[in-house]
Amino acid sequence: MPVNTSKYRIFIVSDKPDELGQIVQILKEDHEVLTATNGLEALDHVDRYEPDLIIVSASMASLDGFDTVRAIRKDARFRVLPAVLLVEPQRPAPPAEIDDLYVELPFGTAQLRARITGFLADRGADPSPKRFSITELATLEAAGATAASISPPPISAIAGPARTSSLTEQLAQALVEPRIRLMVVDDEPDTVKFVRAVLAKDYETFGVSDPDLAPDKILAYQPDVILVDSSMPQLSGIHLAQIIRLNKRMRASQLIFLAARSDKAAVEKACASGAADQIEKPFTAEQLRRKVRDAIKRPGFVRQKKRVEFEEILRREGEIAG
Repeated sequence: MPVNTSKYRIFIVSDKPDELGQIVQILKEDHEVLTATNGLEALDHVDRYEPDLIIVSASMASLDGFDTVRAIRKDARFRVLPAVLLVEPQRPAPPAEIDDLYVELPFGTAQLRARITGFLADRGADPSPKRFSITELATLEAAGATAASISPPPISAIAGPARTSSLTEQLAQALVEPRIRLMVVDDEPDTVKFVRAVLAKDYETFGVSDPDLAPDKILAYQPDVILVDSSMPQLSGIHLAQIIRLNKRMRASQLIFLAARSDKAAVEKACASGAADQIEKPFTAEQLRRKVRDAIKRPGFVRQKKRVEFEEILRREGEIAG
């Protein structure tokens, strides 16, 4: 059953430890407080945390506060999630579509508390019901069930004892249905790391940050799904799609573009080049999982018989000892 609370749940996102700690101290007495140390971590956790408000540092490295908010609001559940942006005094003009509350740095304790309280009061909405209480979230993460490695478990896994499959059942399932293999190709290592962290529980995942190496690794490792940046400067996703389409040994792989833009022209170009789908950067963990699930449900999807075991791939890529 949903968890009801009289306190608002506030998600604080900053890559500056002192700033993060200061805000937690200011707000923890009156609200439920959860944190992330960068934008990618926020995208991975937001689905499970279900905040009523997000406070984001605008100037984070890798993924700034504005792009973090944009990505989260692509999810229908968080389309109107209120946001507080922590901004530098001489900031550029904020994006027109993110017209929430701006708090200029540095801020005082009383000032921030008053502005957050007033902002929530002006919106007039009560705290929303949650799937997990703060205590349940802490228990899950202490057990190693981080949002970066798994999707949120069903409520039944919290409410009552779960049935554990026997070793025989697990082995039988593995023999009947081997795991789907995913390859991530992006010249931004942070993106490769994020995608792999999100999908590693459910799929065999490996990554390539040098796109020139991608064709050889596709032939060697036979990924069932390839997630590729469509606009890399060397070998772009469009060009890689053309190579895959022309090589009969690669054609079985489903292609999903990680795209910087998602307008009609970009979608048509992706489809024309052989992509099954595309997802606009930045994206949340749940949006990514949904795209992959959709790809493997398509009638043309085929799980290939593999020549190289996944453990051997990790060994060759230097991720485990030989």
